Amino acid sequence: MANTIKYNNVDVFSGICPTPLIGRSFEPVLVGERWTSKEVITLTSTITGRCLAYTDYLSLQQQLLSGFRKDFQTLDIFENNSLILSLSGIKVNNISFPENRYAYGYIPFVISLECYPSGYFSGTFGILEPRDEFSFQESENGVVNITHTVSCRGIQTSNNQSDSLANAKAWVQARTGYSGQVFPAFISTINLNPCYQTVAESVDRINNAYEVKESYLADIYSSGAGILRYTTDFSSGIIDGISRISLKGEINGCKSNTIAQLRSRYSNFSGFNEVLNVFKKITNRTDLNPIPKTKTVAEDFTNLNLSFSFLWDDSQLGLTWFDPTISFEYNFETDVISASIDGVIGSIEPIEVRWQKINDLANNIDLYSMIVPYYTEFVNRNAPHLSGFLLNPNPISSRRSESEFSSQIAIGATYSNSNIPPFGLREFDYSINVVPAIKKYSANPILNGEGAYDIRDLGFNNRAVCSINLQGIADDTHSQNDALAILKQQAFRLRGKYISGTQIHLNDQRVSIGNSSFSKAASVEAQYTSYSNLFNF
Repeated sequence: MANTIKYNNVDVFSGICPTPLIGRSFEPVLVGERWTSKEVITLTSTITGRCLAYTDYLSLQQQLLSGFRKDFQTLDIFENNSLILSLSGIKVNNISFPENRYAYGYIPFVISLECYPSGYFSGTFGILEPRDEFSFQESENGVVNITHTVSCRGIQTSNNQSDSLANAKAWVQARTGYSGQVFPAFISTINLNPCYQTVAESVDRINNAYEVKESYLADIYSSGAGILRYTTDFSSGIIDGISRISLKGEINGCKSNTIAQLRSRYSNFSGFNEVLNVFKKITNRTDLNPIPKTKTVAEDFTNLNLSFSFLWDDSQLGLTWFDPTISFEYNFETDVISASIDGVIGSIEPIEVRWQKINDLANNIDLYSMIVPYYTEFVNRNAPHLSGFLLNPNPISSRRSESEFSSQIAIGATYSNSNIPPFGLREFDYSINVVPAIKKYSANPILNGEGAYDIRDLGFNNRAVCSINLQGIADDTHSQNDALAILKQQAFRLRGKYISGTQIHLNDQRVSIGNSSFSKAASVEAQYTSYSNLFNF
């Protein structure tokens, strides 16, 4: 039998009760295999004494409770003054006193304790519920997503109250990171060099639990700073005969990378070689221009990302070019066809002369000559009865926008097959209203004619009337006054065509020009009368 039991190096039972009986039991803790065992200790005894008052029993109870007021102390058991068992990190679960009247000279009690003996752990002492898990997922583009989860719950192994959480943190943090300790069975590991992306930390102070979750990306096809992926897109150029192929991609950096490392990997990436292989497979040709028509690179320092895009083609236009898009609109009711041409002028000339080259081409390009062949093809295919109506060389509208920063000028114009206006006008329209000469009659009632009328020819005719309305807008080389003079000439021309006879008079005229000189718009109204033969129009 044990002679002495000490808790926190104090013989708590001395002077209170006989040395308690000791009971021990073990509960295994499994984590795949047995991780450790929890030991449960029960101390059973009775507070006794003769001729003790009620207050004496209460004092002895308080003395017993005070001896076990602290958790995570050491329990030492001595026999014949020799230490036979020492357990540290004791947790006091319960001290129970059965119902008692305090009148029989004794008070039984049971003290329940538990601990995790250090020698029973198969891993690191001080933690429970360990978890060290890797998850691998490969996407279709060869990028492997790796998740590493490490967690545990700590137990107290010293008098320090924060010892349990510290034990959990120490165990978890010692196992974070990826050093090739785990390889997936069904994913290629030839170039598996994980790229550290994010880390998440979770602390549960109530249960003394700690967890770290890390995410990685890995590229099974290549290695280097970050993860590089790109896509290509090919267009055959059926309309203009120019094939184009674009490449868009990005490099997503790792947590440990710098933007300089991403730039280095981008510099070593040959986008042209990649698209040339695609171009060759599709066209069975290799005559792709090695210099891209457009090129953009963007850096995101916050998210450590570098994105880029290129466009190559097989055009023979040279280092400065115009890339047009042509469209048509056909109004079947009026037989009017509108033809539009729009495009961007770009250049890959040296930077010091690039903007001048772009401006030279923009100022000298002939959009009308470029669109006429396509207009002719459209008319022959969709409206052959309009083949005799040429495309009006004066545009309905024109467009131009410049961006010196991006070295581009966008230009465009819209034409139609409406009648070609007189020289000096960009737009011209007119309307004519003719009232021909008719005989003049007079009707008077016949006396006692019972409603009959006598109709007499007065021997003369009404004068013929011709009203002309003209509108026009001057072209780029003429003014509003020029437009007004041209409209007046057209009014005389139309008068000679639509009215004849004798004594031609100008009964009325109106002239109008726009308030804004920029519009260059003008209009003319004129009304003529004359004696003429009947219905000769």
